[in-house]
Amino acid sequence: MIQPNALATRSRSRLRPEILTGLAQLKLATGLQSLSFRCDAPVTACLPWVIASAESALSAGTAQHAWGLVLRDDEGEAHAAAVLLELTTPSGPALRLAGAEGGYRTAMLSLDDHAAAALAESLLAVLQGRGASFGLALGPVDVLDPVVERMSMAVQDWALDGSSEVPVVRRTGPAEATEYLTPSVRRTLRKVRNRLHSDGIESQVTFTRERHRILRLLPGMALAYRDRDEAHGVSAALAESATSDEPGWSLFAARVKALAGQGGMEVATLELDGELAAYVVGFDDGHAYRVMDGRFVSSWARYSPGRLLETAVLQRMLDDPSKTSLDWMTSIAPESLLVANHVERVVTMRARIDPYEARRQR
Repeated sequence: MIQPNALATRSRSRLRPEILTGLAQLKLATGLQSLSFRCDAPVTACLPWVIASAESALSAGTAQHAWGLVLRDDEGEAHAAAVLLELTTPSGPALRLAGAEGGYRTAMLSLDDHAAAALAESLLAVLQGRGASFGLALGPVDVLDPVVERMSMAVQDWALDGSSEVPVVRRTGPAEATEYLTPSVRRTLRKVRNRLHSDGIESQVTFTRERHRILRLLPGMALAYRDRDEAHGVSAALAESATSDEPGWSLFAARVKALAGQGGMEVATLELDGELAAYVVGFDDGHAYRVMDGRFVSSWARYSPGRLLETAVLQRMLDDPSKTSLDWMTSIAPESLLVANHVERVVTMRARIDPYEARRQR
């Protein structure tokens, strides 16, 4: 149920809403990428990531439509924005934030508290005008997300899913990655390095940011990605199916192609005897180094290539004095991570929007 006066109405006179219908308009919208930079938003809220997510969901049939809401001032400068996907679920029509597939925390963009309040108000007005009830999922976003906070002030039939925590490694002083690892992981790494030496296996870690080099890595990354799916009993057909909860290779590849060469994307690879044994896709994102995904090839499991490469990535973050944390980006499968010494809570606002009920209450 909507409470019409819960948000400041004066925002309407200062920021005007613009509806972007479909991917074509979203791609051509001006100022959205620069807005994400000005908001210091994570890479998961930037336009290339969101567009790649929307394109993949639409092509897989998991979403039926994508649209965005942008608030601009009188000079046309964007102050706030959100992109949503329309879904058909077993419980009926639903909307969710684009970019959150795979459990990645994302964000709705707002320059300040005023813009956040205006975005919440305008978004509610648009949702009320849809003419049918539907479910709404906004998240995962940071626990103090200002837009979600204001939305929750204006909607009564809502719940906050706050059970998720994103693991991170915060810099605590030591400059060596091994100082952050548990004794058991350090022992594993020592054994692995001894095995490499005794078996005469040459290892090489490379960090790549050039777009053409990243794209050349995709075929090998695809083999590693699908190899790990099969090792966990996930068939390629299931991973790519419209009913699967797993985003699958198609979405992963779309994100890599969209962001290669920009957004601070960096691909770390470990080669053993000249063959790809593991990869990690990360982002140099301001104060944080964010890890999107990492996989290893099962045939090299004797040498724990994933652990070796993740340690190198952690060391890369520590070697950069501007970085304060390594962000694992998602709350999924924290038990499989190399290390974490802190968590950051994320929430998802889930609501039932019923325009008929809202009009009846006015």
